[in-house]
Amino acid sequence: NVIAPEYVAKTYGVEILRLWILLSDYSSDLKISDNILKQVGEQYRKIRNTIRFLLANTNDLKDLEVKEFSFIDKWILSRATKVFKASKEAFFAYEFAKGFSLLLNFLSADLSGIYLDISKDRLYCDSENAQRRKSAQVAMALI
Repeated sequence: NVIAPEYVAKTYGVEILRLWILLSDYSSDLKISDNILKQVGEQYRKIRNTIRFLLANTNDLKDLEVKEFSFIDKWILSRATKVFKASKEAFFAYEFAKGFSLLLNFLSADLSGIYLDISKDRLYCDSENAQRRKSAQVAMALI
């Protein structure tokens, strides 16, 4: 039972095919199905939407200078540094699925699930020049 790469690329998109390959354990038989590809598609959309949110909320940022980061900004920057380091180590060790899983978990749980949700008030309610808003924007730009 084989699914042609052309079918996957046409039906789900080439990015989903690439992501499925990245997530697969290449040391054993590869498993693929429409359900697996749909799950990979959901992960891809989560990543894409989070990055779009970050870009949309940092587009008016003119510089990366901030007097002092808030506690939550320091927390997310610390988490990002740890996760990016661990992911980089996994990628250099050819453990691509592990590295990507670390990034996806950070993106879903910490960044999108906690930090961005908490930061929305600062981004949407504070004035353009407010220190709290800029702190959040700079943290997002650094990530």
